[in-house]
Amino acid sequence: MFAKYPQVNCEIVWEAHYQEGAKGYTLLEKFANKEWQDYYNVTTGQEKTPFAGPLQCYCEQSRLDWSPFHEKYLQGDPLCKEYNMDYWISLAASNGVSYFIVGTNYFLRVLIIYLIIYIGKDTESEQTRLITYGVFIV
Repeated sequence: MFAKYPQVNCEIVWEAHYQEGAKGYTLLEKFANKEWQDYYNVTTGQEKTPFAGPLQCYCEQSRLDWSPFHEKYLQGDPLCKEYNMDYWISLAASNGVSYFIVGTNYFLRVLIIYLIIYIGKDTESEQTRLITYGVFIV
């Protein structure tokens, strides 16, 4: 996500661009639209203009203003559709990796405990010590 969208302070961008324009659009929305056009609607042979911040600040503000059941959010604001998709994919990927690691760790820990209990040791303290070492290694 950070490779595509730069890290910006949206409060500063919001203050600098929050002025009402024609037809009720804010200046931030106008610059966000321009940034979207320069990145996604590039003619052949031209390079994509890298994002500078207005688009992601506009989409962040829109995402915070609307509930997930808001009509504009459900229809997919074309200006923020790609940003929201990138946001949710990166959120799902990062959470998915962490949950996978936790699940794998839990499975291996339980497996080691059951194997040591199944194999058994002469004394309870030896078995407990072996379980402690095995769980520590995992």
